[in-house]
Amino acid sequence: PSECATCSDGNSCDTCKSSYYKDGTSCVLNCPAGKYPVSGPPKQCLSCLAGCATCSDGTSCDTCQVLYYKDGTICVDTCPPGKWSNGENQVCASCPANCDVCTDSITCTKCSSGYYLLNGQCYSPCPQRYYQRLGTINTCEECMSNCLSCTIGSTCDTCDSGFTFDGISCVVACPPGF
Repeated sequence: PSECATCSDGNSCDTCKSSYYKDGTSCVLNCPAGKYPVSGPPKQCLSCLAGCATCSDGTSCDTCQVLYYKDGTICVDTCPPGKWSNGENQVCASCPANCDVCTDSITCTKCSSGYYLLNGQCYSPCPQRYYQRLGTINTCEECMSNCLSCTIGSTCDTCDSGFTFDGISCVVACPPGF
């Protein structure tokens, strides 16, 4: 081929002319997608990191392949805990605070250790009228009706003003003397 400086047979180049980069057994003016140029010597095309569509060097990615997401300077097929796969921008974006798994930047599905999930948000401790339930996914569960604070759902530690716990639920308190 005419772009070869030297070749051992009619189809493959051993070395390239000065304006070309060696890519396998070929000589090219520009390195193909997934490879980056090294000025050498010898001038050659080297592979980008796995998952990169384009790169400027062998240590970072400029853009990612389809179904890969940019996480810092690399491309990953699965975003790490605390991040979600934003397909629109093809990046690993941050989850809400104290969240390990989320569906987007505002909706958590699993909180970090020591936090409890309620309506897509993470709390520690749970807000009033909710108690902390430990499980595969720690959650804030609602206390019984008219209950201000509880540690389990079947009892109440503090009933709302004007209510008292009768052993089963928070009921309207009788006036003094009754």
